[in-house]
Amino acid sequence: MAGFGALKFLFDNTLSTDYDMFIVDINGGGVTNGLGGDGTELITDSVYRKSKPYLYGTTQSTQLEFDLTFASSKQIDRIQLAKIQRWLFGKRNYSKLQILQCDLDTVYFNCFLLNPTVTSVGNMPYAFTCKVVCDAPWAWEFPKRKTFSSSLFETDVVFYNDSDNTDYMYPYNEFTLNALTSSLKVINYSDNGRIAEFVNLVPNETITLDNQKQIITSSTGLNRLGNFNKNWFRLVSGVNKLRIVGGLEASTMTYQNARKVGS
Repeated sequence: MAGFGALKFLFDNTLSTDYDMFIVDINGGGVTNGLGGDGTELITDSVYRKSKPYLYGTTQSTQLEFDLTFASSKQIDRIQLAKIQRWLFGKRNYSKLQILQCDLDTVYFNCFLLNPTVTSVGNMPYAFTCKVVCDAPWAWEFPKRKTFSSSLFETDVVFYNDSDNTDYMYPYNEFTLNALTSSLKVINYSDNGRIAEFVNLVPNETITLDNQKQIITSSTGLNRLGNFNKNWFRLVSGVNKLRIVGGLEASTMTYQNARKVGS
């Protein structure tokens, strides 16, 4: 991808055309370098008189950063300038930036726009250049949902995790037991047989499981952490061979893929 030029964008749920703004590629700039999301760091430890360090794992802790220039097709007066600055800068939380071009229509950057500088001609501003700082080493695909139900006591399911983040994915699960089930077990054979298990629930109970934040909510209003084995449900990169033990009236898994965007 050679960069972004003369493109509409959506930021904080506001379309750039509302302010007659678009993204421009100035002097060959734009998003052309450093957008791979490959900033993997090794976690190692060296031992005395051992030439080979121990590898404990890896992490991708570097946040994605790049520069963008936003411009208007006409000069911006001071009143409009203040409105644009309130819209783009000084946010208190991450905001979604979506570049409206065909190869990016399914992803967004969850980011802050920082360090803005104004370009003026004849003392009249017409462009901003800023640094985009994201919440992760990559862009995010919009959330997807997978639904499932089964009256069988044991059911095998295969799920392919094609996220560009090769670490574990922790989805958001919601499931409702059927009238004959009070316990549920999910075995992931692709994750060394890891078991996520609930016991002593009630038939037709609905459980929501935020595996990333480790929060459990029950339709009964009861605290169900004590009914759970604390193995939060996760998915490995690639194929996940799952076995569900227990009948489900309904089940929904919501997940988000990381997407590396760059030249």
